[in-house]
Amino acid sequence: MSYFDKSAIGMLVTRAINDVETIASIFSQGLFMIIADFLKMGLVVVVMLLVNWKLSLIVFSILPLILYATRLFQKSMKIAFEEVRLQVANLNSFVQERISGMQIVQLIAEKNRKSKL
Repeated sequence: MSYFDKSAIGMLVTRAINDVETIASIFSQGLFMIIADFLKMGLVVVVMLLVNWKLSLIVFSILPLILYATRLFQKSMKIAFEEVRLQVANLNSFVQERISGMQIVQLIAEKNRKSKL
């Protein structure tokens, strides 16, 4: 419970909404796209092997290098995504705190106005 006392409401809401949207997009589009891509890649590999298996093996020899580069790119994208997520959470937290602060200022102004009457 102390985590919720220390964290701003805007940050918690932003993280929850972003996580739910990410999960929804994975299940609605991502899963089918991944399956379709694997099927396409499998078909391309079979056709390449049927056309010229020696040339295909030469092409497949650079596959570990491509996988390594993809892994590096994935790590850097994860860092960038987390930074964007943090900045959006900070922005929403800032806006939420200012909006709730305006309500308090308005209540104090209303109280002062009524006390003068």
